[in-house]
Amino acid sequence: MKTNQKHLRGESWDEQLLLTAAKARESADANNNKTDWQVVKRSVAASAPPRVNDIPSHCKFISKYSGPKNKHLMDMISYLDLAMPEGRIVSGVFLEKLATLKSAPNEMIPRIAHACVIAQACGDKERESCGNTIGDANVKSLTTSCKENALKGEAILNNAYAMLDGAGLDGKRKGTLAVGEFQHDLILFIFGLSDEYEKMDDIMEAFLKKIVTGEGTQPSASTTASGPSMSTAVHYTPDGNDAGRATVLHYGFSIGTVIEPKKVEEHEDIQYVIKYINDDGSVGARLIEPSGGESKDITILDIDTLVKQYRKASKQIALLGGYPDNAAIDSDELQNMIVKGAVAFAIKRLVVDSAYTTMKWRVQKSPKERLVALNAADKKCLRVVPITHKLGTDPSDDVIDVVVVGGVKFLLQRNVSKDCCSEYFIMRVVHDKRDANMEIKIFTEIVEGITVKVACAVNFKDVKANGEVVLFKPAPTKAAAKSKAVVAVLEPPVKKTKMA
Repeated sequence: MKTNQKHLRGESWDEQLLLTAAKARESADANNNKTDWQVVKRSVAASAPPRVNDIPSHCKFISKYSGPKNKHLMDMISYLDLAMPEGRIVSGVFLEKLATLKSAPNEMIPRIAHACVIAQACGDKERESCGNTIGDANVKSLTTSCKENALKGEAILNNAYAMLDGAGLDGKRKGTLAVGEFQHDLILFIFGLSDEYEKMDDIMEAFLKKIVTGEGTQPSASTTASGPSMSTAVHYTPDGNDAGRATVLHYGFSIGTVIEPKKVEEHEDIQYVIKYINDDGSVGARLIEPSGGESKDITILDIDTLVKQYRKASKQIALLGGYPDNAAIDSDELQNMIVKGAVAFAIKRLVVDSAYTTMKWRVQKSPKERLVALNAADKKCLRVVPITHKLGTDPSDDVIDVVVVGGVKFLLQRNVSKDCCSEYFIMRVVHDKRDANMEIKIFTEIVEGITVKVACAVNFKDVKANGEVVLFKPAPTKAAAKSKAVVAVLEPPVKKTKMA
């Protein structure tokens, strides 16, 4: 790279970009990782750079795409320092358009953004010293028509740089040239600006061939590997070399990657996590045990076995958090069902209790709905049970049509179908007890340890044959009138009483 003194004089476009990044890093280090961009802008402007007006655009681009410790930016600058034509610049407008692309957090494409700058800076087209290979429409398409290829390209570039890091090639002149040219070709393909390659895999294969065969990079002394194809693994001489590691990284297998066999018995989950990668491309992996932990034993997979028989796990084995502490028996859903069942059984028991008179009924529908007893019943010998599977919530204190379950009060709601309804809800209601012969009494049933209290109607006067039963209730308050029905229905539904 050029000297710091040259950077400070701001003699070229790429140096101005690098200076801006350096000042941003200094600001972040001095302010607990928070960059004061106003300070950065003033500091860079004070160095009298060639394009002062572009400083805000440089700041926007760097703040979004510089990468951890400016790594992405430094990777790009390293290539531009070798390959960008003398006097070429990339306009601030272009950088700002890249910086203002809107992407979801999991769809960020910093490597592709830098590849766009490389193509603009090193492409064949220019206008007034500004790179002009990529247009505004191309940039916009990264989040629309070209989005799928851009995301794929981002993953490929991440693997490429991981490969260079793992193989010890990062920063070497020819390795830098190879990966820079790879990015340039990739962007031209994504935007359809070149017909040199038919598909993206062809670009990857050309790049990989350069790396593992030594073409376009600095080979190690023991490199004897033959070039790989995209469908089979590379074969190596017994002594091995770091081209194997580069190949494995290219295929997406890195340290910490969870892998699984391509072919496995149905309903069987076998996964390993890669713990280390050798120079010859073999890996050491640990089996993920049923408990979710890793086995202590290391399984060694050679490069051919790894690439041909294994793949990156599409979904990592995940265990239900907290199990069995969150056992289903304690779930709210089951507890609600138990409560509903307890109410249904309590109502059923009250209906079939032989201690009360069994009554036959006649129901008048109009002009007024009335309930008439066809046989007589002595005082306190007739009980009418509210058969329903609908309950209301939050009844006011003075509402008496209630069921109480474990101390929680619910409002009884009329359950009406086409031809049947519980007699309890048909009785005419009056608010003067002198005009009635039935009143509300609370009856308690214990169902599976759950206390259920149900409001039923009991006759406090004798009921004559063919006489009407009339229920006394105190006049309701406004709060009682606002009580609403719950959508939930008791299961199983209790048996309905047919209308006469």
